[in-house]
Parts: sequence; structure tokens; C-alpha cells
Amino acid sequence: MTSRSRPRGAPDGGTSRRSWPRPASRRTWPSRPIPRSPAGEGTLRTEQGLAALRAVSADCLSPAGQLQIATALEVTGALEARLHELRRQLTNAARHLTGAKVLAARLYEAGKTHARSPAPDHGYYAQVKERCNGKRAALSEARKILRQACHILAELGDDALAAA
Repeated sequence: MTSRSRPRGAPDGGTSRRSWPRPASRRTWPSRPIPRSPAGEGTLRTEQGLAALRAVSADCLSPAGQLQIATALEVTGALEARLHELRRQLTNAARHLTGAKVLAARLYEAGKTHARSPAPDHGYYAQVKERCNGKRAALSEARKILRQACHILAELGDDALAAA
């Protein structure tokens, strides 16, 4: 019987439900079910989680897959070490920068000035205050002021920063 005339589906002519036997040289992947981690996010940040991943890769993956996992773990470890150092540097720098906090406070105060009726945009402030509250209204006014200032500075270009 040629390969074209062989009935499809089973070796006994199609009456059995079992499929054709696989050659012994072909190993199905994975050889056993891959265990799922109940811990979820952050599991790879612990030594126990890393050890579990290494054990699963050794049991279930080919040597090429094991190499990929080992390489990925090395890269992740190097990035974690570098990011930890950068996070520490940024946190230390932010402790000494009071400009952003001062700017935010001044913008909020500027937004609060629109609570007065002679303010140029008092109508918008009143609408937002009626819908939400006074703090939200002041913050939205502050965002509008900041947006307008950014547009003005962009139009002026480098001349805005030049000494008078």
C-alpha cells in the first residue's frame, strides 16, 4: 500500500480511534505537565522562585531551552542590580529637589484665585466646583494655566530663557 492509498486516521484501516504511532526518536514536549506557580507576580524576585524555574526548565526543556532560560535569568539579574542602583540614585535626588513641590503648590494657589468672581475664567471654575468640588476645580484651573504657559514658552523658543 502506498502512502497515498493508506487510509487516514488509524493504522488498522480507520476503525480505531487511536492515532498513528509516533517514531521513538520524536519526544513530545513537555514530557510532563509544567507546574504553575501559585505565587504569581514577583515570583522571580525570590531565590525560591528562581530555583523552581531552574528545576522546571531542567526537567521539561531541551538543552537549547535551558540555555535560553539561563541567559534570560542572567540578563534579568543584571538589569535588577542596575535598576536598583538607579532607583536609589533617583530617590536620593528627589529628596533634595523642592522645586517641583513648590511649583505644584504655587500652581494650586493660582488655580484657587479663579474662585473669585472677577477672575477671568471664574465660570469654568464654578462649573467644575458644582460638579466635583473646589479642590478639583482649582487643580483643573492650575492645569489650564500650566498648559497656557507651556504654549507661550514654546512660541518664544530660546528667547524666553535669554537674560533680559
